[in-house]
Amino acid sequence: MKLKTAASAALIAMLSTPAYSLPHRSIQQVQPRTIQQGQYRLRQQVPRVQPRIQNDTSKIRDQVTMLPHPEGCPKTAFCGCGAAKDLGIEDDSLWSASAWLKFPRSSPAPNTAAVAAHHVFVLKRDMGNGNWLVADYNSGGHLSRLHVRGLAGFTIVNPLPRLKSWWKSFTA
Repeated sequence: MKLKTAASAALIAMLSTPAYSLPHRSIQQVQPRTIQQGQYRLRQQVPRVQPRIQNDTSKIRDQVTMLPHPEGCPKTAFCGCGAAKDLGIEDDSLWSASAWLKFPRSSPAPNTAAVAAHHVFVLKRDMGNGNWLVADYNSGGHLSRLHVRGLAGFTIVNPLPRLKSWWKSFTA
């Protein structure tokens, strides 16, 4: 009897103690607040975010131009199809992003493609600091955008090597 009473008392004590947990907060920019407590004014500590360094590309980075859905491409998973149509290539085998890895590797230049395992986009113009203005089909939400992005993690390929060699012979 004493054992049952002691066990139930311990169980009640464990279940009735308050939990000292804090709510989950993601790091975000929050304005400092002043809290009034009695006659004292306390300044609450909040996370601070460093301001973004302004450079020439910062104005352009925030500008996004929406592109129309490429004609003849599927409604979903159309980054490869859109990139091919952007470059004037009519080849249904390029609808898969990984198929673009068959092209020769290249350094970043206009009208080359940046390829990852499941995404491809076309480089349009060098914006400096490793950022490029790109035609990015199916860049999120099944939308196509002309925007600035970095090339980290992407393999650069040249899908138009014959055109490049023709241009070199023409300008020589």
